[in-house]
Amino acid sequence: MMTHFRIRSLREARGVSRYEIAEAAGVSYAAVAQWEDGKVLPTADKLPAIAAVLGCEVGELYEPGELRAAGKTMGG
Repeated sequence: MMTHFRIRSLREARGVSRYEIAEAAGVSYAAVAQWEDGKVLPTADKLPAIAAVLGCEVGELYEPGELRAAGKTMGG
């Protein structure tokens, strides 16, 4: 599952609105919609706020395979 789908599924499961995520992350509603639609991904500095409002750890926003792939891509 791609990260944008994970954000949407966590948000919907927890009954959190896009507006709540936008406010917590300091972005617009449209930005959250773009994340969920897969048009763009949130920047790393927004992830802690997204995770906090969703009541999860930052790592839960990603599927395990995505973290491994990101580590290889980023030289980790």
